[in-house]
Amino acid sequence: MALPVHHAAHLRGRRLGASVPCIMSRTLTLSLPSPAACTRAVLLVFTLLLPVLYDLTVPEVAGDIRWTWTHLAAALAVGLGLWGWWENKTLKLTLRQPVIFWWATLLALWAALSMVDSISFDRGIVLIKAMYAQLMLMVVAYLVASPAFAKRLAWTMALPLGFCAFLGICQFFAWNDQSFKLVLLNTTGLGWLGDVWPSGGIITPMVGYFMQSAVPGSTFANKNLAGSYTVMMLPIAGYVLVSARSIWARGVASFLLAIGSLFLVYSRSRASWVALVVGLVAVAVALVFSPVWRAQLRAGVSRRGLALWLLPTILALAAFGSATSPVKGAHAVDRTPLQQVEALAKSSRDEIGGRLAYNLNSLVITKDYWFNGVGLGAFFNIYPAYHDAIVSTPPNSYTVMARPQRTHTDLMQAFAEMGIVGGIAYASLLLSALWMAWRLGRDAVAGEAGLFPLFAGWALLNVSINALMDFPMQLPTAPALAALLMGLLAAQYVRAYPQKVWGFNLTLAAPRTLLPLAAVAWAAIFGWALWDDYKFRQGNQILKAAMVRIYSGVTDDETLRLVNLAQATYPWDPRIQEHVAVTYANYKGNKPMPLETRIDTLEWMLDRDPWGPNHLVNTSGQYLQLAEYYMGQGNRAAADKLLARVDELFARLQRVAGFSHFTWGIGGMLNLLRGNNAVALEMLERAVKIDPNYAPAINGINVARARLASPSS
Repeated sequence: MALPVHHAAHLRGRRLGASVPCIMSRTLTLSLPSPAACTRAVLLVFTLLLPVLYDLTVPEVAGDIRWTWTHLAAALAVGLGLWGWWENKTLKLTLRQPVIFWWATLLALWAALSMVDSISFDRGIVLIKAMYAQLMLMVVAYLVASPAFAKRLAWTMALPLGFCAFLGICQFFAWNDQSFKLVLLNTTGLGWLGDVWPSGGIITPMVGYFMQSAVPGSTFANKNLAGSYTVMMLPIAGYVLVSARSIWARGVASFLLAIGSLFLVYSRSRASWVALVVGLVAVAVALVFSPVWRAQLRAGVSRRGLALWLLPTILALAAFGSATSPVKGAHAVDRTPLQQVEALAKSSRDEIGGRLAYNLNSLVITKDYWFNGVGLGAFFNIYPAYHDAIVSTPPNSYTVMARPQRTHTDLMQAFAEMGIVGGIAYASLLLSALWMAWRLGRDAVAGEAGLFPLFAGWALLNVSINALMDFPMQLPTAPALAALLMGLLAAQYVRAYPQKVWGFNLTLAAPRTLLPLAAVAWAAIFGWALWDDYKFRQGNQILKAAMVRIYSGVTDDETLRLVNLAQATYPWDPRIQEHVAVTYANYKGNKPMPLETRIDTLEWMLDRDPWGPNHLVNTSGQYLQLAEYYMGQGNRAAADKLLARVDELFARLQRVAGFSHFTWGIGGMLNLLRGNNAVALEMLERAVKIDPNYAPAINGINVARARLASPSS
């Protein structure tokens, strides 16, 4: 792991000065900011905008524009590092660094190794680009860190919480401009404002734009993701409150805590609530054992003052915390917080069985793929083969048509997708950050440690606990913010304990003559990443229009045109590939489409998704139709060749969907075409027992019974 010897040594450089002649024969000196100052500005703007960016034109839970924003910020930060290299003429690198960077290096290497023989290489492209960009941001934050910058970055992290919480609260209550107008009209002294309030000009489009499937999701489209972001940012809001020096700054921080806490309650995210409780207990214990942090808190704000600034949060929760949402059909928002806690304690297997199955069955995946995992993002592809490895996944969490994208546990996902070493590196990255925060507070001198490690460590602990029950670290916002916090903690740790570095006593000097080569590599790598982001977004914009038609049961010529166009625009997106296959299998347009064409497309999809239950069902069905056609033509040899392929697919289907009527319907039709009527009847009856209205099986049963009744026929 090679990093510059001193923080921002290659970024700091000297200020550029330009002498400009003036009319009065004097010289005006223009001073440009240093590379380090520019890098800090990039990080501040990045953190300010990341949580509020969302791209509704693509069918993604978190909006792919956040990935692009992360890649762009990393590109700018690294580019500014190259500028600093130019300014300093020589870049000195050392192989002695904090242990967290060695874990980051191991994680980066094992993530790449997981892609070598990944079950679905395409699914890993987005994730590995994001991981590398986030790790780069961590290193950059480490290089340009300073106590003043840490405080500014905390503010830019905390401020978006106000917007996200306000938006989520509006969604929770289904508020729009008319709602606000009525409130104002019925509030003494504010009726005049209600008279002029626009009926649909401010709140309605904003709330409607961000309204997604799991209310209240704020800008995250999903309430659990919104909850995990909020529980991570509340400690940061607490830090800006206790570290603020003006009454106005503390007023803003107090408001952020109040509105953020209220939104966390409204999110009904049980994993985030558990994370908050665990985090509070851990911080209480830390304060007991850390006189440094206790002294810093007392120096920052008195107990009476802290109670005063926390009063808005207490009042907001007391007055509005027990509210329920009028939104119908949304999960759990019609319950009070107490009812939600009671439901958590009395959760049935149907409620938690899916997540339990994902995690337990992933243990077997990790055992079978212990070295480098199944590949980043490939849990989606492999899970059908393991859906009942230890416990059976309940029907509300796994069917032929729907399977889990993720384990709902980031840690388990890391082990399944990157193997044992990758999982250990991932866990150790977070644990080493938490250790640094604790060590700084336990015995560092007060002036050096400050309060930042306490609150940064608290934020990281909250999101880590949350990640044991959900997947916030697999989407763009939480891991990027966590990476920046880890970089700042590492910088503060090395300043306090310069001897706590690991590695070799070796310093490398890279002269400025190598800069052109580095610049070319920078332009090529980030140019490709950003271009790939652009094409990915274009393809998904087209796909979204196609998905609306597909989910409405329309697979006509226009749907076919859209999915083909999406694939031509960006061929590497697994979601586009999947909908291409679904459209070809179910095409009902005016243009003739031979069964051979459908089969070729579905086999192409199976090469990329070999255990996909829906693709196995669709492909088997097309083969059976074609085999039946050949039999009608008297071409028994061609039909037998096709049925042999169905044998292979049926064996896979029994492993991934033995619970489905589709599986036994296909098995029954396979045996019916071969003349194994008794076996066919048994399988078809099994299919009808699962779904009494399954017409193909009912028809097949009638044929099998007729044949058994008249063997000569």
